[in-house]
Amino acid sequence: MQIWTFTIAFQLIFDTFVDYKYHGYWYFSKGIDWVNLPGMIFLISPVNILFLNWFLLQKSLMKKVLYIFG
Repeated sequence: MQIWTFTIAFQLIFDTFVDYKYHGYWYFSKGIDWVNLPGMIFLISPVNILFLNWFLLQKSLMKKVLYIFG
């Protein structure tokens, strides 16, 4: 449970920092894009939980690499 919380918090902080400080994700307009915030909170978080929950811990390194890139 702690790794999920850390991953979600770290990703949200990183994405917010890169987006708002360096405009790393702007495509069409400058400034804060409030429309993306619910997606970042409610869509990315469950995907991270599913990714970590189904990670192949007991498999070979090659299968782990394929899982990460897939």
